[in-house]
Parts: sequence; C-alpha cells; structure tokens
Amino acid sequence: MVGGREGTVRFAAGWTMTIAPSTACKPDSLAPTRIASGPSPHASARTWYAAALGTVAAWVLFRLVYLVWWCPFDLAPDEAHYWDWSRQLDWCYYSKGPLVAWLIYLGESLCGPWLKDVHGTTMPAVRLPSSICGGLLAFGVFVLTWQITAFPSLAFLTMLAVMLTPHVSVLSTLMTIDSPFLCLWQWSLVAAYYALGLNRLHRVQDPASDLLPPAYTMQSGSNSSRWVS
Repeated sequence: MVGGREGTVRFAAGWTMTIAPSTACKPDSLAPTRIASGPSPHASARTWYAAALGTVAAWVLFRLVYLVWWCPFDLAPDEAHYWDWSRQLDWCYYSKGPLVAWLIYLGESLCGPWLKDVHGTTMPAVRLPSSICGGLLAFGVFVLTWQITAFPSLAFLTMLAVMLTPHVSVLSTLMTIDSPFLCLWQWSLVAAYYALGLNRLHRVQDPASDLLPPAYTMQSGSNSSRWVS
C-alpha cells in the first residue's frame, strides 16, 4: 500500500491479502483468501499415465489370449534354441548373452503349469516375456515422446502407432532377443534424456521423474543443472 490507497499482495502459493488504509498497521486484521486454480499438473500427469498403462495392459492381455487360443505357430527354430538354453542356465552362451534364456526360464517356471495353449503345450508361457517386453517398449515410447515434445496427447498417439506396427506385433509374439533388446534400449534413452536434464529446455516437469528412484532423481538433478546452465 502506497499513499494510503488500498492494495493487494499476491504470493506464489496462490494466496492474496488485501490491505485497507485503516488496517495498514493491524496485522491481525489481514484476511488471506484462496484463489481458485485449475487442475493440478500432477493430476493431469496421473491421468495420462493411467490411460497409457491401461492401454498397454489391455494390449498385452490381448496378445496372451491370442497365444493361448488362436496362434497357429509353434516355436520357431531360434525360439526352440533359446528354450534349450533355458534348461541349462549359464552366465553366457556361445553366441548370445544370458538374458533371453533367463526370461524364458522365468516365464515357464512361473506360468508354465497353468498358462498353456489349446494343445496343452507351454508355448504361451515361453513367449510371455516377449509380450511383456513389447508392452514396456510401447510405454517407454510414450514416456520418451512426452519428454521430448511436452505434449502427453501426442505421446499417447505415438505409443498407439508403435503398438500397431507389424514389426512390434511380431517381436512381441516371438521370444527372440529383439523384444528385450529394444525394450532395454528404449528405457536407456528415457533415463539418458532425464539424466542429461534435457527436459529443462521445455521448462516442464519430466514425466520420468515419477518413475525413477529418488536417489537417481537427486543425483541426476544436480548434474543436469550444470549441463543446461
């Protein structure tokens, strides 16, 4: 208040207080009021996350139903080769790393007794990890597109486009190295984009900040401030 006129003070938290001339020296008479605000950005982010996760979960479930009831293809030669590796787990094999064999072993050990096709084989359990990795790949595309463009709606449409491509449909059905390989590369890009602090160029909250561990968040936050300053 200047010159005895009524003034309004605004605070960053959304509060205001009006100071009248007669009460300028009476702090107990100041009446803070709350300004009505729009939807919280965190609530909007949770809505988009829920929509993306629900779509991915439905997509993976559909692939499992296809494997159990409608898939006419038995294990391909490469899949049978990796399945044979899963019966003799090791830290490495002569041409590939151990991850594909470990994933097949986990899928068949955990789901093999009850996840079988109409012929009674454990083919759906062997291919289950590829469907899960395909879903995680699609969700990673959603997060990375949101990081780069700052538009969650565009990220959601990009995720749908990726899920409908024939290549992703095939690699999410056959249990080869492609599905876990691309999934890990996709999430490496998400983590690298967040660690370098490139999201600060958009002046928006990085959606990956809600997915990464707190220790990683604090460490990458300090590094990213130096990178973009």
